[in-house]
Amino acid sequence: MPELATLERDGRIAHLTLRRGDVGNALDQPLAEAFAAAVRELLLIEEPLVVVLQSDGALFCAGGDVAAVSTAPDPGAYLTRLASTMHDVLPALRDAPHLVVARVQGAAAGAGLALVLNADVVVASSAAVFLSAYAGVGLTPDCGVSRLLPRVVGERRAIELALTGRVLSAEEARDWGLVTTVAAPDELDAAVDALAGRLAAGPAQAQARTVALLRADHPGYEEHLAAEVRGLADQIALDDTRARMRAFLERSRARTS
Repeated sequence: MPELATLERDGRIAHLTLRRGDVGNALDQPLAEAFAAAVRELLLIEEPLVVVLQSDGALFCAGGDVAAVSTAPDPGAYLTRLASTMHDVLPALRDAPHLVVARVQGAAAGAGLALVLNADVVVASSAAVFLSAYAGVGLTPDCGVSRLLPRVVGERRAIELALTGRVLSAEEARDWGLVTTVAAPDELDAAVDALAGRLAAGPAQAQARTVALLRADHPGYEEHLAAEVRGLADQIALDDTRARMRAFLERSRARTS
């Protein structure tokens, strides 16, 4: 039986791929378990990586597999287990030091939208579309959508997207803040590779700590400032930081000499 989700690494870049493209990467229990296993494998890697989250087929992820849920002997138990399997690993993936770049070639609906929201950077094909899809089948959001969507697009837009069935084009999703970059379909892979390479060449620890600071939910401004100070102190002690500072000074001296 082919693997439903795989993790492949090349240096500082890894690819986490959903491989149920024949059904739009619709999330059923086997795919959820395969995804969770790939994430757990990733979490064992201490070195911060750039992880390209991608999928086979025409659709990025069509959301939950409605057929699998509705035909299960106990749909409620199936849906609870399915969502819980994803929820077991998504917080750890979001908190890990790895940078996640979502490569979105087609529709991202329901849980597919959730995967986009859980990424740090999103590169979408101009053919991609984004939708909540939960209300259309009488369900409420899962996989963090109800928490992350309003933080990314604002409460009013989140409510509209969640309740009306509105479908966003890639360009609209970029304007709303869901997407970082839009590329033509035949240029998507090149755009993802270029971005992943640029991130992989950057200071890994500083990148991870920067994302953590940007996402931090400290109770007050002073606590956040204290976290920034701790981050600076940790970074200046790293050999990589010292080397980058020396290189910066050498370039500055070269320009002024």
